[in-house]
Amino acid sequence: MTLERLAASWRRRWYVAAAAAVLASAVLGAAVGRAAAWSTTATMLAALTLGLAAGLVWWLRRPKVDARVVARSRGGEREIPAGELVTGYYETSLRPDELITEVRVPARIERAVYRKFRSRSHEDRPCVAVAAATVHGVARVVVGAVAERPQYFPELCVGPADEIGGRYAEAIEPISDVRGSADYRRRVIAVEVRRALEELAWTG
Repeated sequence: MTLERLAASWRRRWYVAAAAAVLASAVLGAAVGRAAAWSTTATMLAALTLGLAAGLVWWLRRPKVDARVVARSRGGEREIPAGELVTGYYETSLRPDELITEVRVPARIERAVYRKFRSRSHEDRPCVAVAAATVHGVARVVVGAVAERPQYFPELCVGPADEIGGRYAEAIEPISDVRGSADYRRRVIAVEVRRALEELAWTG
């Protein structure tokens, strides 16, 4: 094989590798930026954003353990806590001239769980989705697919798993659609939150 053919072969390989990396990044960015109520990615990333849940003093001194979305425009770039990106149905806190260029996930996650309850066998969209994580001993539970944005109540994440599940079911006002009524979703929320925390081995 000549050097020219060898160079052409390597160029093709690098092109394929680069295309796969770009595609993976684009899929992740699109999944977050689409802001669909049933988004697995948005729900899971929100669970990795502690915010003020761990207390004001800890938050001010916190290491970088929050999941963040990097948005870039001609004016520069900024980091948005993943839990603050989705603001409503297909709505985000992105500015009109911004694009998502990166999603940064914390490395020091003690444990994370994602549960998806589907009520319709022919589609993958969940009726209720629950993401739970512990970082530095703080539990965070986020429920997706039940409202216009992922639902999180830091003040409720204390105590036994079954009590947290019951409190979440009471606090959330679920939507009703073809996947389940509000009452049905409320019952599922209580069960799935409890199960997610049990998988985390959460003791309260």
